[in-house]
Amino acid sequence: MGGAMQPQGHAQLLINLIDFGMEPQAAVDAARFYHLSGRSVALEPAIGADTRRALAALGHEISDSEPAFGGAQLVMKLARGWAAASDPRKDGHAAGH
Repeated sequence: MGGAMQPQGHAQLLINLIDFGMEPQAAVDAARFYHLSGRSVALEPAIGADTRRALAALGHEISDSEPAFGGAQLVMKLARGWAAASDPRKDGHAAGH
């Protein structure tokens, strides 16, 4: 992730891990959104029609994001050991020592 997407993507990843209790790979894989400006938001294709309609009903201007944006890798200490995750959106890998 870079540019204006970087803090938004990091926040979404942490929310997935902490608030939604997702496993690391699921948190990295989850669909993302990108606030553009004002009420304009770009959504990855995996974000469903119900969510799109709900956002539009709240006055948001919806843009589709093709290709997907952002990319993340993480290594995380869990109670049962270590976990690593790598984003399928990008060509990368997660590694730790």
